[in-house]
Amino acid sequence: MSKQRVSELYDLSNEIITYLQEDEFLKNDTKSLDIMYNTMKNLKERRFVISIIAAMKAGKSTTFNALLGRDILPNENAACTAAVTEIKHSKESIDVVKKIYKDGRIEEITATRTHTLEENFHQDVRNVRRNNEIDKIEKYYLETPILAIETSEYGDLVQNFILVDTPGPNEAKVNDFDVAELQKIALERLRHSDALIVVFDYQNYKSDTNATILKSIFENRNDLENDKDKVYFLVNKIDTMTSKDGT
Repeated sequence: MSKQRVSELYDLSNEIITYLQEDEFLKNDTKSLDIMYNTMKNLKERRFVISIIAAMKAGKSTTFNALLGRDILPNENAACTAAVTEIKHSKESIDVVKKIYKDGRIEEITATRTHTLEENFHQDVRNVRRNNEIDKIEKYYLETPILAIETSEYGDLVQNFILVDTPGPNEAKVNDFDVAELQKIALERLRHSDALIVVFDYQNYKSDTNATILKSIFENRNDLENDKDKVYFLVNKIDTMTSKDGT
């Protein structure tokens, strides 16, 4: 989509809002007005949000880090998603991860003399899970260049590009704490994303957990029935395929 097309869509959205406001029958349709205002906001800010979801150990963090071009997200055998993590594309790296609490508090995670930003962030994620603080955190937030955008033909167009890391549905089965609130927040993020990437592990992509992922997505995104192009499936660990696999 060209910048000219974005401008045309912005003007068209503005015309639709004017029509909705002036029409006697439609002017009370606040839901449609909210959608159009949100559309204009996204077009003006060139905002595009992609959420990534996967079952635990499917390789989501590895995939996410590959898109970023740096190992920001923890990549461990154990569950390592402690909160929703938003990463916004920027021209320059701002090496601070903001830990945003639901009560409004913000803590900054930075590099230290002995540890990198990534190491301190990974340790903080471990501590949050170990201390059962998941329900207190709204999200982690970081601004850094995203390699996938920098090398894309749409790099100049999408100036407000955000990748969102969300927990998989089987995160709750790990350790002795309930992450129902984390799941709730994750589904809310999925609901407001422009596109979704679902990462499957090739070795068990037909699992019940993946079926649960798809069910939760489509139950929370009615629009996807008519717009399935917003969902992308990435089959990871394809190198494990053997000649015996057939399909």
